Amino acid sequence: MIEELMKLGFSENEARTYLELLKIGGTTTTTLAKKLNLHRGYIYEILDKLIQKGIVSVIKKNGKKHFEAVPPSKIFGYIEDQTIKLEKSKKDFEKILPALNNLRELSKKGQEVLLFEGKKALMNIMNDIILQKKPIFTFGASGKFPKEMDSYYFLWNKQRVKNKISLQIVYNKKEIGQLEASHLENAYVEKRYLDFDKDNPMSTMLYADKVVIIIWIQEPVILLIESKEGYNLYKKYFDVFWKSAKKI
Repeated sequence: MIEELMKLGFSENEARTYLELLKIGGTTTTTLAKKLNLHRGYIYEILDKLIQKGIVSVIKKNGKKHFEAVPPSKIFGYIEDQTIKLEKSKKDFEKILPALNNLRELSKKGQEVLLFEGKKALMNIMNDIILQKKPIFTFGASGKFPKEMDSYYFLWNKQRVKNKISLQIVYNKKEIGQLEASHLENAYVEKRYLDFDKDNPMSTMLYADKVVIIIWIQEPVILLIESKEGYNLYKKYFDVFWKSAKKI
């Protein structure tokens, strides 16, 4: 049975823990640790993951946490949830596939293509934009930058205005109603909109012969192309979008 559960995405110890809970019913981490011969702290980690999967519940008895396996039939709900997530991941991947193919072609030509992850890496790129002092062109924008980067966004934008760096943005139409820009944010900025795919998780930014593709997931993934040829290719895309887009 352990192997069957592992095929559904359980780790070996998650499967062992769930099966043990089915056998003994509600119990504490101390009892589980002894039964499974695992460190108590590690048991907590496993139980937390099983709770997130929705197949283990927790209640307090006499001030102590007791963990219990949900009925096996409930695993169908977990499978359905994983199926939905997999389908969404597939659709998200299909959206970024053309960009990934472009990166592959550029890498064949000896262009520099770099991959980063996380907000800190994105901040480093945004700081480089200020240092370069070149115009910025963005399309597929969904308003994620100010939402996700919070106070850093406003500090960055202040530096952009101070250095008189122009910014042209083609927004996703569905985000227009959520835009509440201050006078500072609008300085040296032109905004237009197109009806991009409403669930598009990706935005593209061009500056100083560089292309930045940001995939807005829990921790943003950033693809940086340092290539004049790549820049010119994406700038053509931007120009087409800009001409077709409507003013905000």
